[in-house]
Amino acid sequence: MRIFILVLCCFAITAACASSSLKANDSLPATEYKLSKPEFIQRYGKDDSSKALIRFYFHKRERAQKMIFIPVIAGSVTAGFIAVAASNSSNNSGYEEFFFYEFMSLIVTAALVLTLTGVVRCLLFTRRKLLLRLRQYEAERYIPENITASKLFKMSLKGEPAPWRRPRRNPVPHKKLKYYQDQ
Repeated sequence: MRIFILVLCCFAITAACASSSLKANDSLPATEYKLSKPEFIQRYGKDDSSKALIRFYFHKRERAQKMIFIPVIAGSVTAGFIAVAASNSSNNSGYEEFFFYEFMSLIVTAALVLTLTGVVRCLLFTRRKLLLRLRQYEAERYIPENITASKLFKMSLKGEPAPWRRPRRNPVPHKKLKYYQDQ
């Protein structure tokens, strides 16, 4: 229980630092940053770097949303199995039950950690922060080094799709081999 509280405190501190890392001095109207990806690119994508920054933020946000959604489902299914096993636990006792609870609690803990990581990433890559980064880029022509050094940003700059969105290549057909017989 102490480890769980420690992990929860670490995530809360990380989320607080992430939300305070980029503050707006002025208030932004909601109509400016509540745009879809194509609308962002159309309105704020003036050059390749700003378009790459928009693609980078949206890819990071989509991955974070998947990190929230999938573990929540897995954790709830696992919690359901634990509830069913707990209701039937009066019939069985022994080592199998102990290991089953340990395994299920491990899965639920992993799902919770992944969900909290996804929430923190969603806080880091908001559309509001994207708009503030774009305004900073327009004013200073500067994108932070931690973003420009990432492989995903470099791929977005080249116009390539993200690694998880690349279409699979068709296998190259092998040339028919001619077998020569000894004469």
